[in-house]
Amino acid sequence: MADDATLAFAEGTDLVEFRVDLLKDPNAAMDSGELSEFSPRAVFTMRSAKEGGGFGGEESDRLAFIRKLSLMRPAYLDIELSTLDSNPDLGADAHRGRVIVSWHDMAQTPAKGRLRSIMRRARGHRGLVKMVGTAARPADNLSILSLYAEPGATPIAFCMGSAGLFSRVMAIQYCTPLVYASLPGRQTAPGQLSLKSALALRRRLQDD
Repeated sequence: MADDATLAFAEGTDLVEFRVDLLKDPNAAMDSGELSEFSPRAVFTMRSAKEGGGFGGEESDRLAFIRKLSLMRPAYLDIELSTLDSNPDLGADAHRGRVIVSWHDMAQTPAKGRLRSIMRRARGHRGLVKMVGTAARPADNLSILSLYAEPGATPIAFCMGSAGLFSRVMAIQYCTPLVYASLPGRQTAPGQLSLKSALALRRRLQDD
């Protein structure tokens, strides 16, 4: 994991997401000091299995891991909207607002009105809002991209899936705060751009 992060920084990324939920022994990674080394330029994520992540243990254990990760003061700590709804103190008290409030639909992209309603709820937690649907048809891209027209702080909003590639590209055009990309062969979500492609698109769009 540390080697991959070092490579990603060498290729030009600003931040690296550490999917701690995918590790066999999260405690070992936290205690080794390697995660702390990257904290100032890292997004730490401990995603539950029911939210599409890799952690299938007890929820109380996952919350304990999130609190432990927050003590490392990463650039961002990704916490699901549903988790913050149930534990409203988790983000604000433990991480002083440096939180990505994330919402994912692994099956579809809801209609625009439903997306706006979810985003309003997410903004109540005072973090950076991440809204991710799954595109089954081209129109789903337009639904998720409509969130960039909403008043307020710019969200991270795009669709997963091969049909959602357009939304990932247009999110860069709309100045999304973060772009999720991967090293070659290391995709963590369907339709994810490679780091090289994402950086090239950002340079091109900024030049334009």
